[in-house]
Amino acid sequence: MNPHKTILLAVVLLAITVPLARAQGTYTPFDVPGAITTEGFGINTAGDIVGRYVDNNSIFHGFLLSGGTYTTIDYPGATVTDLLGMNDLGQIVGGSNASDGFLYDLATPNFHYHQLSSC
Repeated sequence: MNPHKTILLAVVLLAITVPLARAQGTYTPFDVPGAITTEGFGINTAGDIVGRYVDNNSIFHGFLLSGGTYTTIDYPGATVTDLLGMNDLGQIVGGSNASDGFLYDLATPNFHYHQLSSC
């Protein structure tokens, strides 16, 4: 390739990638204290985050991060709880190995679950 074309191509690529790098946004890391891993799956407009974490016994717990405070939310009898999304009313949807799916309401606080019938 012509050296002038190579330099021009490099300048064009640099001009394209610099604005993209600046447009990446701001990231805030979070980690449930004492957890082996932490995964966030949902966030509402207030910035509350729901997800799951794994403890030292390999149990998967659901969590809510709200106002800088972590709250564990586990489906009764489950060893795996995933909190997948949360709306602005404080209703959390999730799943576990003890139910096919559930809705957890922070206001009450109660689980409402759905159990699929066997075929």
